[in-house]
Amino acid sequence: NNTQHCFTDIAPVHQLFEKWAETTPNKKAIIDLSGTQALPLTYAQVNKRANQLARYILTKQQFYQTF
Repeated sequence: NNTQHCFTDIAPVHQLFEKWAETTPNKKAIIDLSGTQALPLTYAQVNKRANQLARYILTKQQFYQTF
């Protein structure tokens, strides 16, 4: 059973998600079946929130590197 494979030709998942968000920004990405959240969120909305979180993490990382 040979299960090893090199995936060097495939983009990282965050890049694939961003590309999908550009292609289909208004498609539903996340839905809440329980009814407890303000959903659905579109791919554009999820991508925007992910970028906000990434920027926040980077600012914290830069802050702690100054010590």
